[in-house]
Amino acid sequence: MDNNLLSSIKIKVLSQLNKIELNNNEIIIYNHIINNINFNNYKSVSTNKLSDVIAHIISEKILSSRHKIYSNESFIPNSKKNNINKNSDIKEMDNHTRLKSVIGNVAENTSSKYISSFIQTDNKNSDLNEDVNVDIDTNINSLFNNISLNKLCYKYNPSSLYIHQYVVLDSNYRDVSQDKSNTVSKFVWNYSANNNIVNGSFFSNIELTNIVGINLYQPIIPYLASMDTDAKRVSILIEELSAQSFISSNGRHSHFILRPSYTTATTSVELNTEDNYDHTLWFNEPFIKLDKMTITFGNPDTVLSFTVGAFDRFIIEMEFILLKQ
Repeated sequence: MDNNLLSSIKIKVLSQLNKIELNNNEIIIYNHIINNINFNNYKSVSTNKLSDVIAHIISEKILSSRHKIYSNESFIPNSKKNNINKNSDIKEMDNHTRLKSVIGNVAENTSSKYISSFIQTDNKNSDLNEDVNVDIDTNINSLFNNISLNKLCYKYNPSSLYIHQYVVLDSNYRDVSQDKSNTVSKFVWNYSANNNIVNGSFFSNIELTNIVGINLYQPIIPYLASMDTDAKRVSILIEELSAQSFISSNGRHSHFILRPSYTTATTSVELNTEDNYDHTLWFNEPFIKLDKMTITFGNPDTVLSFTVGAFDRFIIEMEFILLKQ
């Protein structure tokens, strides 16, 4: 076919396809398809009508692919796409963004080995006959690994799945059965579903399950001279959550390492949380359930022991960030 005639047909096809408002990704796919057409298969079609026929076939394939993409609510990218805002609501994603999230990165690479993964062609004819099938769904598994919509939200808009629970640990209501004869190094509280707090317990409105983060509010704890080391820090550990924690050079685990603010002639010391990046410790994997809390303090590498009955009452306030079921 004459090159001038071929160019003329391509321009007419693209002009007609503009009626369905192709985005950049669809134009790239269009270019790949039309550049691989075997025009000999259309000898029976008059030259004047050829552009109409080809435009009609391409538009049907693209519109069909759009419909399949828009109706699929379960896909998820394997990595973040620049066009998806981390704080946006996935359910309100517009159709153009949905389409780009599926074919965007692939379509931006114009090599045929990427484009062909989205354009399934008949083995005998790699042109636009009726056997050609532009099928995005066949690639959903390879692109999105069958990850659920909840996991999609957790990856791109995690705060939409968070529940915040607030807990108070009062030393006067700890489980004293864990105390030794005259010293205490582990302060223990058990979960209570009843807000009428009894000895040995702490309360929250719901059970602490699927824990993804902890926020510690600035606590005041009993002062010990052994806290005042050259490190000038006090560490706090929740033993039940030690699987995801900081580990010092001597093996001491901790979740928070805070700067004490010493005041002369006082029996308590305030632990400053301002050194923390955002005051919140985030976990890589959610903790399934927390029905007991055992708190230890360190200086920061060595666990501190307090004399029973000789230290001030203290209160620790925590915010637990839970993942919705």
